[in-house]
Order: sequence, then structure tokens, then C-alpha cells
Amino acid sequence: MSTMKRFFHHFTLRLIALFSALLLWFYIAVERNYETKLSLPLRLVNIPDHLIPTTPIPHFVTAIISGKGKEILLLHFASAELLLNGESAVIGLCRLPLNNRTVSLSVQTDVRILSIKNPVELLLPFDAKISKPIRVIPSLTLSSKRGYTLIGTPILVPETVTVIGPRRLVAEMSDLQTLPVQATGLTHDTTFSVPVRIPDLFGIEIMPARVNLHIAAGALVKHRLDNVPIRLIDAPPDSGWALNVNTLSFTIVGTQEEIDAVRPERINAYVSYTRFRIEQQTEIEPTISLLGNVEWSNLEPKTVHLVKQH
Repeated sequence: MSTMKRFFHHFTLRLIALFSALLLWFYIAVERNYETKLSLPLRLVNIPDHLIPTTPIPHFVTAIISGKGKEILLLHFASAELLLNGESAVIGLCRLPLNNRTVSLSVQTDVRILSIKNPVELLLPFDAKISKPIRVIPSLTLSSKRGYTLIGTPILVPETVTVIGPRRLVAEMSDLQTLPVQATGLTHDTTFSVPVRIPDLFGIEIMPARVNLHIAAGALVKHRLDNVPIRLIDAPPDSGWALNVNTLSFTIVGTQEEIDAVRPERINAYVSYTRFRIEQQTEIEPTISLLGNVEWSNLEPKTVHLVKQH
């Protein structure tokens, strides 16, 4: 065997021996019993269903634990928590001791809790847990594309959510808002799933946490209306005055559904006799009242005036 081959042969044997020694050391280390200090997350459990804490508990608690090295090591990988038994809680300020009788581990393990070092007890206020339906108000910035329009009022489904939490906080709540929604260039009906803004209050839960927002949009349609009756109002019965025209023509703009719903007899077109007297004008633009979001333009005639009846 050459010198180089003997070198690599001996080097390989040494590596195998070293690796075997490390494995043996690790096995002995993890099988040995240890007593150590460990900081773990704390969670409150077994609280009576009708109660809820009104302030947060510490995120982490320092405990003295005992067990085999491998079991302690597994606590980290299993995301173990310390569970504080809250079954003795009542309304008001409660003293909850932290020790090996009231605190347990959240995972199945042979590790034992010897004591809790910090904190050793909690002074925690509790209140009655109540639920209440609360109205949701959308926070919206909406616009349609040119030639289109938004139709009606956006609809939330559901319109209310259930708020669960401490009685003192829930009783004072009147409404909630969604997170801001901004939608531009809308051309058709659209639905968004929107989160409800959760108040910055401890112990508040909202169900459901999201609502559906339905926004209706559609194309604008133009339609010409002729022979729409116009009235003179507020004129004294014996004044002898009348308008110079009996009907008007104008263009209406809206969605197809809105246009189809417009009837000449349901249009309120008028001029007030009082305006002629107060404004001292001989020609006045008529007032036209339409239902819904329908708009009008291109009025003919643009103005009217008074004429004396014979």
C-alpha cells in the first residue's frame, strides 16, 4: 500500500472513530436527567364560559423544570406552552398563583415542572363575557368609469356582526367600520370581501371577521322625453297668470333600469310664481324633479315666462 493510500485509510478510520464518539456522547447527554430554567409562553385555560379577562397575561413565564435532555430538547421543537388553570376565576380582581399544581405543559412529556420563578402569581381582572350585534359601516372611496355610473347604495352582507368580549367594553360599542376600500373605474356589479376593523381593545372578538360588500354599476343610457307637463305653482287663484308653455322636452341620463322606470306623469316639472316676484326675473328655468339618480339635460325651452290669461 502506498504512503498516500495508508494516510487516507488511517484518516478515514479516525473520522469514523470521532463520529462514533460524538454519537455516544450525544446519546449519553440526552439520556441524562437535568434540572434547568426555561422560559415558555403562557396560556390561560379552563376559564368559566361566562367570564373573560380584561387585561392581557404575560407572554412568557420562567419555570424550573426537570427531565431527560431529549425530552427538554423536544419542548422547543414542539412549541410547548405553559397552561395556567383559570377555573377558579370570578368577576372582579382574581389572584391566580403560578406553581406546579396550577401550571402544566401543553404537550405530552415526562418533563416535570418543579416551580415557577417569574412571575409567581397573577392579579387578573375578569368581567362577564357578553355578545352583541353591532352595525357595520363601510369605509368607501368609489368611482365608475366614464360612461358608467354607480347604482344605488353599496350593500353589506351581513349588515351586522357579533361582538364578543368583556361586558363593560361591548356595552359601550355602537358601530364598527370596515377597513378602507378604494375601487375606481367600475363598469359592472362587483363584490369584495372586506375585513371589519377590530377595535384596539383587549378581549374583543368579532364574528364574522369579514363581510361581503356588493357594489352595483352599469352603463349610462340617454333617452329623450317630449311633452312633459309643466305647472305654475303658488299663483293666487285670481291672478290670471299662466306659463307661456304647457309642456317641456329634455334628455334624461341613467341606467337602463332607471330609464325604463321613468314615466312623464311621474315627473314633477314646475315653476314657482313666487320666484318671478322675488327674483324680479322675466325668464326662469323650470325645476325638474326625477326619481332615483336619473339626471336631465338639454332642456327645451330652457326658460319660461308668465303670460296673462284672457
